[in-house]
Parts: sequence; structure tokens; C-alpha cells
Amino acid sequence: MNNDALAHNVRGWVHYDNMAASFQKQITNARKQRDAFEEQITALLQQHKIPNAVIQISGGKLQLQEEKSVSSLTMKALTESAHSFFKGHPEIPNPDKMAVELLEHIKTQRITTSSLRLKKLKTT
Repeated sequence: MNNDALAHNVRGWVHYDNMAASFQKQITNARKQRDAFEEQITALLQQHKIPNAVIQISGGKLQLQEEKSVSSLTMKALTESAHSFFKGHPEIPNPDKMAVELLEHIKTQRITTSSLRLKKLKTT
């Protein structure tokens, strides 16, 4: 085995892993700052009763728009949804059993993939 090549690649991996972690922290901070400014701008536009204002900026425009989001499809949410669905159909015998069977089927049909990855373990 070529130890120089391994050492070179390990140094490169560590360098870029550290860089990615640093950028991730910067991104998190930038998003927090942006969100704080967004809250202030929204409050000011609503306070001055101009929620439909279009603000011209370099590279585009800013405007308040309604954004809808849907809750995540977690196993807990699926379980509750399946139970409420089957209980809402009185023609289905044993709705709780049917909900459990459906969820077990969904769980067994999920595809799991596996790959080898380097992972940095923190020393204490």
C-alpha cells in the first residue's frame, strides 16, 4: 500500500470535511440573520398597512407571499391517519387491525440501501 497516497487523501478529506462543517455553520447563521430581517420587514409592512408592497432590489423584487407547508409523513402521522381512515368506514370489520396491517405492509415495503462512508468520530 502506498502510505503517501493514503496520507494525502486523508489530509484532503479532513480539510474538506472541516470546510463543509464551517460552511454549514455559516449557512445556519446566515439563515437565522435573514429570518430575523424577514420578521422585521414583515412587521413593518403590516404596521404601515402595505402588505402588498413590491420592493425593488438589485436582481429582482421582494413581496410578501403566502407560503403553505404540509406536515411531514412520519410513521406516527401515518398511524394516526390510517386509524382515523379505517374507523371512518363502518363497513370495514376490525378497523384497528386493518390499520395495523396496512402500516406493517408499508414498513416492510420500504427500501433500505447501504453504502460505505467515512465518518469522523469525535475524541473526548
